[in-house]
Amino acid sequence: MLVDSGLKPELGQYLLTDPNGAKIAEYLHDNPAEMHEIIGMSPMNAAVKIANEIKAKALSTTPRVSNAPDPIEAINGGGYVEKDDFSRKFPGTTFN
Repeated sequence: MLVDSGLKPELGQYLLTDPNGAKIAEYLHDNPAEMHEIIGMSPMNAAVKIANEIKAKALSTTPRVSNAPDPIEAINGGGYVEKDDFSRKFPGTTFN
């Protein structure tokens, strides 16, 4: 998206070589005013602004954390054995 918006190839290469380049690109995508400011600068000035200002902002954003509870552990068991009237009346009876 940044390239389609007019990002210069030199600046794109700078973002690709930065270990946090993806995070910076995501930040610029989410903040179009700053993205257009960067695109309007020379590659050198844009790289300096990214290194000094944008990178810190991009890395300070925290990911959304869910408030959902932890998943429950698996419940194992076969249920209960239903006893009929005969088994209740004559428990332990076997037939040969």
